Amino acid sequence: MAKLLKYIQDNIISSKTGIKDMTVSFAPQIASAVFGFAISILLARGLGAESLGKYALITSFAALITGFSDLGINQTAIRFASRAVSKNDDELQYAVLRWALRIRFALVVALFIISFLLVNVVATDFWSSPELAYLIRIYLLIVLFNVFSSIPIIYFQSKRMFVKNAFVAVGQAVINFSGIAFIAISGMWSIYNVIVVTVIANLIGMLVFLVIVPRRAIFRMEDFRNGVKGIFRAPKEHYLDKTTVDKSSAESFAFFMILTSIIVIVTMQADVWLMGKYLSKDQIGIYNVATKLALPLMMFLNAFNTVLWPRASSATSMEETMALLKKTVKISSLVFLFVLVYSFFAPMLISFIYGLAYDSSIMLSRILCFRYGISILVCPIGIIGYNLGFVRIYWKVNLVQLILVVLINILLLPVIGAYASALALIANELTGFAASVLIIRYKIKAAHA
Repeated sequence: MAKLLKYIQDNIISSKTGIKDMTVSFAPQIASAVFGFAISILLARGLGAESLGKYALITSFAALITGFSDLGINQTAIRFASRAVSKNDDELQYAVLRWALRIRFALVVALFIISFLLVNVVATDFWSSPELAYLIRIYLLIVLFNVFSSIPIIYFQSKRMFVKNAFVAVGQAVINFSGIAFIAISGMWSIYNVIVVTVIANLIGMLVFLVIVPRRAIFRMEDFRNGVKGIFRAPKEHYLDKTTVDKSSAESFAFFMILTSIIVIVTMQADVWLMGKYLSKDQIGIYNVATKLALPLMMFLNAFNTVLWPRASSATSMEETMALLKKTVKISSLVFLFVLVYSFFAPMLISFIYGLAYDSSIMLSRILCFRYGISILVCPIGIIGYNLGFVRIYWKVNLVQLILVVLINILLLPVIGAYASALALIANELTGFAASVLIIRYKIKAAHA
């Protein structure tokens, strides 16, 4: 026990900066959860069940479009901008950020136009609520604003300014909450008012924090002088040398990240979609409650990845990559031990929080929490693995994971109910873990050869 405690203490001391950055990056996750919960309470009380249901439909449509509006472009921007920062190359960093903004904006505009045209079909034919079409079109403006709202976050994250990054994210959450709080105080409750005020709050949040980013990171007229091809051509890294392990261009990296992101989005939604086909609504409700106690682990994982992305991107040589990998594996292993304890005890709170009717959610919650423990081991390895060329391989692994998740759900949902979906996610993470380890071992052997 003394040796274990000494091991833990040594790793904490050696990773003091990383732990500090992770703690700071955890703040926006907590703020988002707290303000999101407060907003849900205000909306539930102010709108009533029927109007709240309509509001949920409106926001779900925009959320779907938002999910497809990034597709790994932001991660690509952070990766290549961080590499530029590590070389003290501000101009290249700004050029990468501008390129990513143009790519994502073009993608969002295309999605916005398609969505704008399809709104009537969705609202009338699928939801039988034609009156929602107008409100959905207004709310879709948030999808456009989100592109620019992400600029300060990407900029500060690429420079490892995690305090400012957290300040921006928390500030945007506060502004969004303030809009709903204004409606609650004034008593101006209606779906229309909620939608309009939310859109205005997002616009304000975008403008307030956009001004703190250097203008050169957003726009430069010279980028538009080489025609359409020049607009979408990524800037070249001029300092690549024989020590750089992954020499992928930004375009190539973004292409494979788009493939990966689409597959992952479908995989993460597959369980809910298939449960809707094979299970009763009460079982889906039990599964939904089981996921709630895993939320803190999901927030921690997001904070972990926020801190790791720029660090991993800056480690361009094999030596730097392996040193970071060893350090990260030690930290994630310690976190995994904590997750094991959390996975056993935290789900016991379900009976007290949600009532005895959800007792059957406890074991499900333990499995889902354990799944995040595995993910905390897998994701850091995967992120660092991009330095070894994972981006060209991992989409194939993701495709295998998708097929595996779908097959387990189809075969086992009718037999063991919601446990099938939980076990499918465990299988998904274990497959990713095994693939990451095998690929890294192969890459290391190839490098030594």
